[in-house]
Amino acid sequence: MHDRHDEWLQVLEGCVRAWVGEDEYELVAGDLLHLPKGVPHRYEVQGREATIQVVTSPGGFVEVFAELNRRFGRGGMPVVLAPNHLEVLEPTLAEYGVRLIAA
Repeated sequence: MHDRHDEWLQVLEGCVRAWVGEDEYELVAGDLLHLPKGVPHRYEVQGREATIQVVTSPGGFVEVFAELNRRFGRGGMPVVLAPNHLEVLEPTLAEYGVRLIAA
């Protein structure tokens, strides 16, 4: 959940399932979904792959990924996260106003 940033998810190719609060969405190419700050949300690719575009407001959120890559070290942030990655992930995200909430 983002405390400081609104987020918009646009599917360019493929299919994505998204949850915003209690609502569930099945998104296909061309769909755009608002993920408001203060509301728990998540999304996952359906099938083998999808191309998405994510926009945040205010801007600058991309810096969280650069910071995560720095903190994870060689190779950067793993594609698949393991439980032991939370010790790096959670405090870094907290600095950017993001909280992980169990689904």
